[in-house]
Amino acid sequence: MRISVNGFQAHYRTWGHPDSPPLLLLHSTSFGAWMWEPIARLLDSSYYVVATDQRGHGDSEVPDDGYSLEQLGDDMHSIVSELGLEGAPAVGHSSGATTLLVAEARHNGTFSKLLLIEPIMPPPAALRLTTTTMIEQARRRRTAFASREEMFTSFRDRPPFDTWTDEALRLYAQQGTRPEDGGVALKTPPEYEARIYEALLRLEPDEHLARVGCPALLVRGEQSGPHHVAMFDQVQKALGADTEIVAGSGHFVPQEQPSTVVSLVKRFIG
Repeated sequence: MRISVNGFQAHYRTWGHPDSPPLLLLHSTSFGAWMWEPIARLLDSSYYVVATDQRGHGDSEVPDDGYSLEQLGDDMHSIVSELGLEGAPAVGHSSGATTLLVAEARHNGTFSKLLLIEPIMPPPAALRLTTTTMIEQARRRRTAFASREEMFTSFRDRPPFDTWTDEALRLYAQQGTRPEDGGVALKTPPEYEARIYEALLRLEPDEHLARVGCPALLVRGEQSGPHHVAMFDQVQKALGADTEIVAGSGHFVPQEQPSTVVSLVKRFIG
């Protein structure tokens, strides 16, 4: 399904009955609403689950501009408003968690609660080189494969995908790509992924975090690297939020331990 917001067509998926309490899910950079399938399936008996594709991702349109975190936050607020879901709780992963924070900071009351899995923010100066490396890696990312099976096989034993469940990786290969030139290509152009990381370095975190008014739970993987831990600690210090450390997981908690995310949703959101 698609809706028109802020000059582009935004795609979203739903699970469960519309009369159930709503729950919003937002993916990380370069992925899409499809990544929530294993989690949404376990929640759809209790919630009306709505997952969106951010601009330039998944099956949403790919505008040439609008990839600042402020614009992505405004997009999310507009999607929530258009769907009549203001005040619903939301779950976000990585840059998706950041987008939720920015949306709530710029439009208080958009969400009632935020479950934020490894949100990314401008890191301390000593770690900014890591973000620059992420930008360079995004632009060099391989985009085309002979088939979805070839993509799955080539990623299966390669970090960070080697810790994902088979289902999560197959969803990436099957729903994160589109047919192209006899093979398949990633739906999200690497250039737009790189632009989001560049926008991250321009974000003023203190300005936004100070204006977040709803309760939040911060979640990170026990095995996350120093770059992500530093960003996580920065957000926690600003929000004063409770934290949950997921044993045996790294940055990609939803793709590694979907049942843990389900348990956290039920405990924190109710």
